[in-house]
Amino acid sequence: MAKWDEEKIIHSIKEIIKESKRFPSDRYLNKIGRFDLSSAIRRGKGFAYYRELLNCPMSRKIGGFWADNYESEFQKIIDKIGYFPSAVELQKENNGFYIFLQTSGLLHFKSLFHIFFKVVKFFHLVN
Repeated sequence: MAKWDEEKIIHSIKEIIKESKRFPSDRYLNKIGRFDLSSAIRRGKGFAYYRELLNCPMSRKIGGFWADNYESEFQKIIDKIGYFPSAVELQKENNGFYIFLQTSGLLHFKSLFHIFFKVVKFFHLVN
């Protein structure tokens, strides 16, 4: 068995949730000395994936410029390259936007998939 497989990551996160009554952030895990778990989550599928898997909502709403404008930024990139971008293409086209998506948890594929359909729906309503 691998040192950090998905089952072990999920079990460890659940233990932290039981103790702290919230989904752990990267900063929180480092603060309590759980660098191993923090690293395993980041190397695995990421914090957003496990948060969604365990049905733990964000404790605070994402904010700032990109939170209000991410759909239009996606549309600009789609218009420029002609298709829905990969993470690598997002980073190449607009690194600041890519960093926002990564830190907000929106870079997870399922989140991008939902955003894509919101953008397509919006595009068809406008045109």
